[in-house]
Amino acid sequence: MVEESGEPQILDQEAVSFTSASIGQAADGIAMEVSNGQAVDGTAVEATDGMAAKASPWQTTDEKAASIPMSSKTEKTAGNDFEITTDDLKDVVYIPSTQRMQTSSMHGGVVKGKRVNFRTVLVKGILWAFLGAILAFALQESLGSLTSGTRFLRNWGYGEVAAFIEKIENMGDTNDIDDLNELYDLQAQIQISEGELVSVINMSHNLESSFFAAFIAFGLGLLMGVGEGVYYGSKEKTLKYAGIGAGIALVIGFVSGYIAQTMYTILLSDEASSFASAFTRGVGWSIMGLGVGLSIGLIRPEKKRMLYCTLGGLGGGFLGGFLFNYVYLIVNFGYRDTGTAARAVGIIIMGLLIGLGIGLLEQFAKQAWLKVTRGEFEGKEYLVFAGTTSIGNSGKNAIVLFKDKLVGPNHCDIILDGYKYVLIDKGTPMGTVVNGMRISRHILNKGDTIAIGNTVMVFNTK
Repeated sequence: MVEESGEPQILDQEAVSFTSASIGQAADGIAMEVSNGQAVDGTAVEATDGMAAKASPWQTTDEKAASIPMSSKTEKTAGNDFEITTDDLKDVVYIPSTQRMQTSSMHGGVVKGKRVNFRTVLVKGILWAFLGAILAFALQESLGSLTSGTRFLRNWGYGEVAAFIEKIENMGDTNDIDDLNELYDLQAQIQISEGELVSVINMSHNLESSFFAAFIAFGLGLLMGVGEGVYYGSKEKTLKYAGIGAGIALVIGFVSGYIAQTMYTILLSDEASSFASAFTRGVGWSIMGLGVGLSIGLIRPEKKRMLYCTLGGLGGGFLGGFLFNYVYLIVNFGYRDTGTAARAVGIIIMGLLIGLGIGLLEQFAKQAWLKVTRGEFEGKEYLVFAGTTSIGNSGKNAIVLFKDKLVGPNHCDIILDGYKYVLIDKGTPMGTVVNGMRISRHILNKGDTIAIGNTVMVFNTK
């Protein structure tokens, strides 16, 4: 119904249920139920097999062009490959745009832009880093024997040296006379110079530490990469992000382990204090954390985000490495203890600290973001990146709203044009609504409320 002034009246604020017998179409916040070719206000509409309603008479030319009829048969539109049938919408309840705008305040409304979203830090950073640390520990324990220093020595033809080192490790701090005599016998069997002995032992330790750090970095990078893909709802990108995270972290982790062991050898003496030992380990592990942070930053390569993720990993790795020595002293079960429990606790603590560091500093790096205030993903926060941030229910988008069936495969884009963020609708049937008005192109301002399908988001900037 249209008033004499030419302005449309809002017919209904209640949810319109889509069924095979009736399909609701919303434009500019107007809910219209079409049934058997008749609109609710009595205005005749043209009905086809798909019961598609004509564009409302008060729509602009751009809006009419964006009004694409839906059919009960699956159809593809020229502008957007939006496949949907009445069967798909059988259990979907559509909430009219006006009602969504009016009630969104109950679910956040015009949200004040919090600089740090701790829920995001927990889900994207800490949770997946914890799972990654568990995986890293499992990899280290299962594959560590294959990359031990003594195995390298045997492969290089230094079996006597390997046996000598294994005896020292098994003896611990005991002074049993039989063990000492056996140790002297093994030492007598070594027929190489002292210089060569020191060199091959150091090399074997360096490689063992390299693989140790690589396994840890690989587990953290892999699972945190998976977390990025899962958080943004993209199954397709989950494997890609996991590959980036694991690959880069593995390489830098290997290098960091080698550097760390070299530092221990050069800087630490047998009489080094526990603080000096912890500090040196912290420096070595910080390089591994740097690799994990950089791998996560490269998933979405923006300079500031890469820097902050790298710094977060660096700080988390340092604290984890520094605390590892003290954890080992606390979680120790005597000279026969192999250190398994201490390694498990230390690796998990380090993983959590790296995840926390990356998650927190990523929050400080963000320039613009969307906070979901209504819909399946309520409370979730999505970063808006430089260039184009695409939104839709296809995994190819930067932000994937895969649970909302009323969202098109590529529903809309947010483009950074200079210093302005521009929202562009991609010609989907449901349209894109900003602050209650259907738009084709809109320059976003802080606090703008965006309705896409049944999802409402609030745009924020720093």
